[in-house]
Amino acid sequence: MLDPVYAICRLDAIHYKVKDETGRVVSRAIYNVLGINKERAQGTSWYVYLQE
Repeated sequence: MLDPVYAICRLDAIHYKVKDETGRVVSRAIYNVLGINKERAQGTSWYVYLQE
């Protein structure tokens, strides 16, 4: 379960190139999110892929 408030959030992304359905090369990203709560306990990392 996620905490309602995180004192620190770190966001990073990995960008890479892939071919889409039409054969064009497009850029995609996977986002890495790390949250640290108010008790300074490190939360889990979440990997998020957002599709256009």
